[in-house]
Amino acid sequence: MMKTITFLMSFSAIILFSCNNTSENSEDKNNSDTFVITENQKINIDTTQVIETKNPEEENNLKELSGILKDNSNFYKTFQDYTKMLNSEITSEDKIKTVLKARNNLISDLTPKIDNFYSSTGETNQDLWNKVEKELVSIGFNPIYAEGMFVDLDKAPVLTDKINKYASEAFRLEIEFNNNYSKALGGEYPYAGLQDYFDAFKSGYKLFNKYFETEYYKNIEDKFNEIVLEFADIHKVGNECFEGGLHTEYYPWSAPCNIPELFVKRFPNTVFTPVFKELQKDMSEITGKGTIYIVVTNTFEGNDALTSCRYKIFEFMEKGIDIVHSVNIKNNDGKNIYFAVYRFYSDKNKAEDALNKIKKIINDAKIVTLNMDENGTVKEIQH
Repeated sequence: MMKTITFLMSFSAIILFSCNNTSENSEDKNNSDTFVITENQKINIDTTQVIETKNPEEENNLKELSGILKDNSNFYKTFQDYTKMLNSEITSEDKIKTVLKARNNLISDLTPKIDNFYSSTGETNQDLWNKVEKELVSIGFNPIYAEGMFVDLDKAPVLTDKINKYASEAFRLEIEFNNNYSKALGGEYPYAGLQDYFDAFKSGYKLFNKYFETEYYKNIEDKFNEIVLEFADIHKVGNECFEGGLHTEYYPWSAPCNIPELFVKRFPNTVFTPVFKELQKDMSEITGKGTIYIVVTNTFEGNDALTSCRYKIFEFMEKGIDIVHSVNIKNNDGKNIYFAVYRFYSDKNKAEDALNKIKKIINDAKIVTLNMDENGTVKEIQH
């Protein structure tokens, strides 16, 4: 689920959030006019090359943040160096990359400090917290909330004028993707930020379609894959729809049933659109308990089973093939396995019809029979 993945620290979020922090290129360390990011990704700035127009705290109105961070002199110096970079003369894409890399490096260290402030002071002093939030956003940090409480920091727009002037189209698209993806995070239910996810997909798809071999697409590839997979991995339980796996509980898995329709309307000409057209006609459906028949095309075991399963499903979707579910169970031998699944139903006849259809593409597809008990536990039925 798009929201909960971020906070449950599933595979996607762990990989995805690390991608941008490790993939961007630092500037030539022999060029004395550049800011330098050392190989261990710590900020090491030649401040003699930083051109300040004003005191950075005054320029960015960082009075509240300064008060929060000054108790750690080493970190506060790093934070000040970053604000100096924001206020410096920036005249190239490489320097924009360096500033954004410094911002990304700060996120992991800044988040626990802001979280501590929120839990100790900000939650009960909303006026003060609103000032802190405004300062964070002004220098490129987006506070993420779950159930109304602060949980994380991600990327917010920064250096917009410089980006429009000096960044290449591919770099601008990467930045747009990250900003929209960040805006969509948080919340209690999947797709609460649906418009932001659609906006992120729009930028990501342009990179996928036009700049596939570049660093800019590689930097957002896992997040982009996540969006595509999770738009498609929905199913019905009665008149409700749910995201991911075989979930049947409204919280936190509830999702709009018209995702396929909205996707087709918004993006009628992508390579993924045929998948969503098929989902409009036929979506997986279960009663929520009892026997479930899943139409399996691939089985994955081992430590990287989830990763392998999701990449395989993305490959199918990239070809317009509507194999859209990843289902995790413990089989009869007690092994944790993942299935790539075409459709699943409580109705055996529907499952057999779906099997006959997908066998025209995946000859060795099969039906695996599962049972969901009253507690929502799913087990494979012994044959």
